[in-house]
Amino acid sequence: MAAGHLSLHGYDRPTSITLDGLARRGVRFDRVQATSSWTLPSHASFFTGRWPHELSVGWLTPLDATYPTLAEYLGSRGYATAGFVANTFYCGADTGLGRGFAVYRDYIFPELSALKPAALVDRPVEGLRALHHFLRERASLVFLADLIRKFDAGFRKPAALVNNEILGWLSSRRQPERPFFAFVNYYDVHYPYSLLEGGIHRFAVRPRTDREIDLIEKWKTVDKSTLSEQETAFARDSYDDCIAHLDEQLGLLVDELERRGVLDSTWLIITSDHGESFGEQPGVFLHGTSLYQPQVHVPLVIIPPLRSPRPSRPVVSQTVSVRDLPATVVDLLESRGRRPVPGRIARPALGQCARGGQH
Repeated sequence: MAAGHLSLHGYDRPTSITLDGLARRGVRFDRVQATSSWTLPSHASFFTGRWPHELSVGWLTPLDATYPTLAEYLGSRGYATAGFVANTFYCGADTGLGRGFAVYRDYIFPELSALKPAALVDRPVEGLRALHHFLRERASLVFLADLIRKFDAGFRKPAALVNNEILGWLSSRRQPERPFFAFVNYYDVHYPYSLLEGGIHRFAVRPRTDREIDLIEKWKTVDKSTLSEQETAFARDSYDDCIAHLDEQLGLLVDELERRGVLDSTWLIITSDHGESFGEQPGVFLHGTSLYQPQVHVPLVIIPPLRSPRPSRPVVSQTVSVRDLPATVVDLLESRGRRPVPGRIARPALGQCARGGQH
């Protein structure tokens, strides 16, 4: 999620109303750099505190066990660990990111949970997408394309399902008093920039032509050299729609956590693995294609437990990296001992509220 597309950081559209409100309760970091412009290396840095060049991760290479992960460390300290993943391709357990999590929900359909490897579900979903496109391009078969699309929840694991998974896990814990570390990964702000049926188009119109449908659903493969300014704006507007939708879903999760009393003793850390380019630099689009700011400037908000004092510095303007997150988490939760991961800590910004919670 690109920081430059968030009202949290001065964007002229109200794309992040929930996040704006949460930031007023915590600390907003204005200059946060992802360690990469695509998913796996950035997430690997989230969990290990290491730079991508120190790690094994690549486009087709998983994270190996050279360095301990935050989940492994916290699990060894008695924390219950659980991950809830929407990006089944680059955040599935087979990427190495699931190491240290006792529970890791990296599949789309709960009833297929016995088929644990994400690829066993992801590949058929990719096949559905290809079949949908094939049928839609043939006028006499469009009705079949529309029928197939209804079986696929927008070609992604939606935020509402991820929310249900973590809330269900919290409800079913046998030791609710045990501290926990939960990783929640959303995928709604990712191409194809399409909302689920019933989603609100706040900034873009619903696609009306085959070309507009292609700009949404085939954005990765559309020839960018042929784009008009209006077509680029349409894709960007649709991306903003996805951000606002995800922000709404985040708000629903936070409201329910607060209603249950979970946030009384729980730290919330909200960030992103990368941003997105829409031609701000000539010819540069998508992500994983450059290290320009649209792709590596990401949001970071840290919200202390509700019972903690307010942070002493609500806004931090110094540049920080997402690789600092594991060190910060450990420092917030523990007051002694050597940190098991490298990186700087955010405790000076968090002030008196540091170490105010358990989760």
